[in-house]
Amino acid sequence: MRILVTALLTICMVGVAQADLMVPFTQTLTWSDNLITRASAFSYEHNVLYATPPLDVPRVYQVLEAELALSFLDDDPADIIETLATGKIITDQTESIRYGLDASGWAKIDAGQDVDTALYTVVVDARFLNDNGILGVKIGVYNGNGTGDVYLTSSTLSGIATTPVPAAVLLGMLGLGVAGLKLRRYA
Repeated sequence: MRILVTALLTICMVGVAQADLMVPFTQTLTWSDNLITRASAFSYEHNVLYATPPLDVPRVYQVLEAELALSFLDDDPADIIETLATGKIITDQTESIRYGLDASGWAKIDAGQDVDTALYTVVVDARFLNDNGILGVKIGVYNGNGTGDVYLTSSTLSGIATTPVPAAVLLGMLGLGVAGLKLRRYA
């Protein structure tokens, strides 16, 4: 009976310990004049050591889940092309955005959709952050005419991290307690 009670207490206490150790974090980077064109992709890094609150990954914290929110501003007037041969003006309003996280290759944001002045969110694989706490981001723009351009105004990395070590220590201590109970019984 004691072992059953101890096992139930162990499960409950580990659950409480893990719930208390969940740490939400966020880091926002902003730019005032950051035009991205097809010819010039933009690369930058988020570092959770400078997040709010600062997280020392992987020594103390482990990221459980993360999300990247990208805010774009479309500069419609810059999408006008004047053809010299005909004198006609062609407008191209169909920018699409692609992103790469930690050199993982290109992925599209809203594939087939025009990316305009808006906020777009991308789920981030936590493994990208758990190696060193740094997320490398690369943003590119493209369209059929090769003339797409858009401003990246902000990038916000947010998520949930935990400190797994205290829960493991608690579990180990309670395990030793159960072993001690067994030894007392047979002594």
